[in-house]
Amino acid sequence: MISDIFKKTEKRSGVTNPHQWLIDWAGGSASSSGIAITESKALGFPPIWAAVNVISGAVGALPLKVYTREEDGKAETPKHPVYKLLHDRPNIYMDALTFREVIQGHALVYGNGFAEIERDIIGRPTALWPLPPDKTFPFFTPAGDLMYKVRHADGSATDLLPQNVLHIKGFGPDGYVGYGAIRKLAEAIGVGMAAEKFGASFFGNGTTVSGVLQHPNVLSPEAQKMIRKGWDAVHTGLDSAHRLAILDRGLTYEQIGIPPEQAQFLETRKFSVTDVARIFQIPPHMIGDLERATFSNIEQQGISFVVHTLMRWLKKWEHECNYKLLSLDTPLFCEFLVEGLMRGDSAQRSNYYRQLSDMGILSVNEIRAKENLNTLDDENADKHFIQLNRAPLEDWTPAEPAPPAEPIDPPDVTDDERSIFARQLIAREVDSLRKLVSRGCSLADIASFYGRHTNTVKEAVAAVFGENGADMVARQYTEYQSHRIRVAFDSGDTEQVISDIQANGEQELCRLLVGAK
Repeated sequence: MISDIFKKTEKRSGVTNPHQWLIDWAGGSASSSGIAITESKALGFPPIWAAVNVISGAVGALPLKVYTREEDGKAETPKHPVYKLLHDRPNIYMDALTFREVIQGHALVYGNGFAEIERDIIGRPTALWPLPPDKTFPFFTPAGDLMYKVRHADGSATDLLPQNVLHIKGFGPDGYVGYGAIRKLAEAIGVGMAAEKFGASFFGNGTTVSGVLQHPNVLSPEAQKMIRKGWDAVHTGLDSAHRLAILDRGLTYEQIGIPPEQAQFLETRKFSVTDVARIFQIPPHMIGDLERATFSNIEQQGISFVVHTLMRWLKKWEHECNYKLLSLDTPLFCEFLVEGLMRGDSAQRSNYYRQLSDMGILSVNEIRAKENLNTLDDENADKHFIQLNRAPLEDWTPAEPAPPAEPIDPPDVTDDERSIFARQLIAREVDSLRKLVSRGCSLADIASFYGRHTNTVKEAVAAVFGENGADMVARQYTEYQSHRIRVAFDSGDTEQVISDIQANGEQELCRLLVGAK
């Protein structure tokens, strides 16, 4: 039953059942647009070329490393032989980036990327060699064993064991081979290539459509050839566009073609770019279509490319390499590093690292490593810190602000003046808090602000009401509000608390200024 799945790969190529190499030799299979589609021809279509380069280039450029699983995580294993094959040089002729770029390009265009695994006498991988995707075919032997047949230019063929073939495959009908996107979607790609060919012919014929030269008399074949030759010599080609035509002997010219706008030439070409982006599942701006890309969403589109396009291919590489280059019974595994592609701009990364640092998840040196910076030779740089002023929400009970020991209200300050004073301080506090929140602040930022704001309140109270009790008023007020903000920060109610400070903070500060009554 298993061999029946691959029965088609065991048939000999012939006129009634041609292999793909025979179709390509004959010029490719024609699509409804009239364009014969082959992988080589399709790569001459700019959107296809761009899409394949974007994905294969990204897979090639990302670091692929070998790690050892440990109880507390993983450790990079650069001395392992497979590490050098995947990260540095898979063979003596190409680097790792070029190798992965080639195999990934084959998988995108042909549906399958193959590489032969060369091993030493005891079975350890020593080199990886790309195989031609159009000359390599998986098949099952009569005994039901999977094998790979590689056809050579001289007509001979070699059979390879499956454990000696690294096979990166796309979506396919049975899990053993992948569909070739070019062949499967030849009709859609043919429309775009036909529009490209039409445009080249259109501009090659002088940027104007064909017309007719009319003569009142019947012309001999020789006279027709002479007139056509003279007309083409003067009016064909881009350099001859819009040149003035001089007609004599009764000749008249009538244009009978339609302009490209009516044929929707430009619209067809634009749609073809979108269609190719849809086929390869990449954001259109990555292959030159910036119509829907903005400064606000282009970064998210880039992250979406990693998550929804690249990640699937990266996992295929990891699984295949783990199975055929490493043993599944060992703690060794290979993994791509994609953090660099997932990073946002500097402001977003700064806020992200600050929050992880405040929660004790990352140390200073771990953050520096993620930013490709050298670590610091300081023991504190490897430690993890947390905010000590944080407490579980269920353990917190709001406390009423205690009055100062002695009233500090001088007799010459009226209630209206005291209210104006408190209102100005509250306005500064609320404005600063909203600016912090809009920038994506952390708990450390809030604590730092209230540390400064305590001095601000103390100095203002001392200047108006005197130094007696000013420090106590400042500390009681800011500690109370700071605690409320920190609790709200964790529960997502920060704006509600800020609004409450704006509405009721004046009353609370005035109570502290005159003492509880």
